[in-house]
Amino acid sequence: MNRRSWLELVGAAVGFTLAGTAAAAEDTRPSGPAAAIAEQAEALPGPAAFALGREREEHYRRSSTYFQLGLSSQQRGDLASAREHYLAALAEDPAFVEALVNLARVECDRGEADRARTLLAEAEAMRPEYPPIYAARGVLLLRAGESGRAVDELRRALAFDPYSVETLSNLGTALASQGLRADARKALEQALRIDPDHAAGALNLGLLQDQDGDWIGALIHYRHFLQVTGPQDPGRVEVARRVDMLNARVARERRAPASDGSSEGTLPVRRMEKKDDR
Repeated sequence: MNRRSWLELVGAAVGFTLAGTAAAAEDTRPSGPAAAIAEQAEALPGPAAFALGREREEHYRRSSTYFQLGLSSQQRGDLASAREHYLAALAEDPAFVEALVNLARVECDRGEADRARTLLAEAEAMRPEYPPIYAARGVLLLRAGESGRAVDELRRALAFDPYSVETLSNLGTALASQGLRADARKALEQALRIDPDHAAGALNLGLLQDQDGDWIGALIHYRHFLQVTGPQDPGRVEVARRVDMLNARVARERRAPASDGSSEGTLPVRRMEKKDDR
């Protein structure tokens, strides 16, 4: 396999990541029908207020159910179904920020970048401290080739949530696309310190090491990527081929005579340093 550009090889790992669960909707302020019910309830006597409160709970329950269905569909890659479920959740509660952000992810995957940007802007206006808004916008910009702005948005997301491995991994990709390889490596290593089994982080760091000639480091992270991903992952075949090529290259280098005439050659490897994170 010829070595490809960073973004070409890593494309599948840079996709939008799913955020939140149905329970996360508890943190959103109800608006639309639910807000109107809440406002009316304050001016009504007890029994009527109770009835409106029950109606509000029903809107919330239905919106949460639709959100969970959308999340499941999105995880399966069924974008059409995910889109319909998120729209249904928002019809019940238009201020459901998690649904807005995940719908933006779906629209981006469908090629509707303008629609995705609009949805993220709506979500930001409602809850500007919600980090997945900026993480999603960063990936949207990265896919559009605007890596500089992507870095800004991803760092903004990390300011709210510094332990998001998905955001750290995508930040590493964005930094690498700008040629900031040392910073990219730091971001990816940080992601793997938080979650050693994060597949995208392992793949991205392996790709970076591969391009830098750190064959041993690349092999370590490629092999780990193969261990933690399922058989359906789109990157497995190419990564497995690259592992075979690097194994053969390392074996040849080890058999090659060294410059001093000894029987052991020298691998073109930059050794990975152990870091004390204390």
